[in-house]
Amino acid sequence: MKLISDFAAIDEYVIHTLGVPELVLMENAGRQVAEAVLWRTGLGAEPAQVLVLAGWGNNGGDGMVAARHLAHYPNLSVTVALLGTEASIPNARDSVQQQLAMLAHYPITVQYISENSLWRHWLDDADVLVDGVFGTGLSRPVTGLWADIMAYANNTRGQRRGHISIDVPSGIMAATGAIAGGEGKGVAFNADETITFEAAKPSHYLEAGKAHSGRVSVVPIAMPPNVVAQAPSTISLAAPGQVLATVPALPASGHKYTRGLVGVVCSPHTMPGAPQLVCQAAMRSGAGMVAVIAPPEWLSKLPVNQAMPIETVPVAAATEGMLATALAEKPYQALVVGPGWGTDATAMAWLQAVVSFSAQHTVPLVLDADGLNLLAIARQAGTPIALPSHTIITPHIGEAARLLETDSNSIRADMVQAGKQLQALFGVQAVVLKSSSTVVVDNEQCVSIPQAGNVGLATAGSGDVLAGVMGGLCAQQHPLPLAALAGACWHGATGDYLASQTHAVGITASGLAAALPQALVAIRQSLGCM
Repeated sequence: MKLISDFAAIDEYVIHTLGVPELVLMENAGRQVAEAVLWRTGLGAEPAQVLVLAGWGNNGGDGMVAARHLAHYPNLSVTVALLGTEASIPNARDSVQQQLAMLAHYPITVQYISENSLWRHWLDDADVLVDGVFGTGLSRPVTGLWADIMAYANNTRGQRRGHISIDVPSGIMAATGAIAGGEGKGVAFNADETITFEAAKPSHYLEAGKAHSGRVSVVPIAMPPNVVAQAPSTISLAAPGQVLATVPALPASGHKYTRGLVGVVCSPHTMPGAPQLVCQAAMRSGAGMVAVIAPPEWLSKLPVNQAMPIETVPVAAATEGMLATALAEKPYQALVVGPGWGTDATAMAWLQAVVSFSAQHTVPLVLDADGLNLLAIARQAGTPIALPSHTIITPHIGEAARLLETDSNSIRADMVQAGKQLQALFGVQAVVLKSSSTVVVDNEQCVSIPQAGNVGLATAGSGDVLAGVMGGLCAQQHPLPLAALAGACWHGATGDYLASQTHAVGITASGLAAALPQALVAIRQSLGCM
């Protein structure tokens, strides 16, 4: 599903070029918001007090329209609250002034909020709170009295039947999902549901915006057909079922050699837990074979798992030359590098050797964890490592910050831009930027946000499982951008599957790897295919 960052341009085109009156769009939008409120009040049959917090822009106008429609229900007591006084009215948009004037003909209370007004009392009395303060055009932090009101509303949210935001929760940047002003500095409205018009925005599925939006309902407001479909956008929401349906099934005539060999490279000081998870995930995501490449003394510590046949390839000596010789012993279709490695000088030399081998032999490379930290160390030392284009890098927020030589807050503030910068910097076929949301950027700078995953995935080893899944998909010779996106979707959907079976709090990395096939079955069943 296409996500639209700049919906204001579409509004302008529809209103001023196509000639659809702004009041018509506002009426349709407000009616949809009213429907959402009605569902939370027993279709208006249950007595309830509805408070619409309205700004002086289009969102406020949408809220006023919603108030008019709700005023037709005798059991609903409707109040519209605006910041300022009647003297503020001439500064509002013409369409908003017209909406405000119409309220006088309905059983609606209009209140003007000031420092001395009883706004806390109004919020305490409200059963349903509608946020129509700021919309997609917000470009500055919410401050002053509006900030106080939103903070109070958020803190008392549990006493109400619902919080509904119009288009985008006030305080959230529509294009990035960041709180205007930054985490800990700005404030944003916490919604149970966000009613957005014609198309979802990136903010609904990114970082703080995802947490503040609640359930996202995309509703039509009678814009002309194809206007949104033809609007330019390089960002899309990726549904796991739709993405995984594009991954070809295993051929009936296939065997372990056609399904590919994944090489999991371990430096001399690799912690053993990480590569075990990578191996399990690679096997369970369809790879025909998995081999661990490491020094003999390290391989002797690897637990034997009869249920998971993993080959071992000893590196005769801990040198780059011996590693290259060991890598050349088998026809690898993918190499996974970095999990559990450490960042000492030997690990750096091994990374350079693996990257060189991958480049010379065109073997797809999945670079994760300490592989990325080593990459950052090399850049900071003025000796950057050039990655082959046939690489997937999988940084989390902290690793991305080190790679781009910035801080985590800057990455989190605009994950889409950070993902694009990483792809351009290293010239790789795919970047998978991981946080509470995941952003996948391909080699054409197209961005996908998997609609999958939950907080249960924030557990040690989860990223190792993701690297293994991508390695397994690469070994089956799927295009790397597809392997990256499908891997992220499969990983997230498996977390959702486990959460539905038990609870997100109990998800472990080993359980995640083991459940990959069951989650795939569930996804295919939901699509009506097997």
